Amino acid sequence: MAGKRNRRITIKKMKTNLYRGLLATFVLVLVKNNPLHGFELSKEIEKASNRVVKVRESTLYPVLHRLEKAGLLTSKRERSSKGPPKKVYSLTARGEKLVLETYKMYRETILSLDEIIKRNFHVNEETRESSRV
Repeated sequence: MAGKRNRRITIKKMKTNLYRGLLATFVLVLVKNNPLHGFELSKEIEKASNRVVKVRESTLYPVLHRLEKAGLLTSKRERSSKGPPKKVYSLTARGEKLVLETYKMYRETILSLDEIIKRNFHVNEETRESSRV
């Protein structure tokens, strides 16, 4: 079966897909009070996620451009002490509204998932480990 992609689902693939889905939200939240350029933003995402989420610039910049095109971010060029001017991103009112709506959706989803897992896997609340081993 040469040429076929490995379609196995792994935890690494699941994490990658989850983080890709959350990346736009990380961006919008982190530029709310502190406008940032792309490289700073990638470092802030890593720091804010306790180094769980690491973002390559090749992944980040297309997201920034989509968010700006959608009117969720604005950008301006700022002079840099070293090198060319940097594009700095800020949150728009529309972006802020979307963050709050997204947060509500995430909370509802997490609470639902938590309930389903507890019910079906008999998870112990104190240890968060399955009692069925």
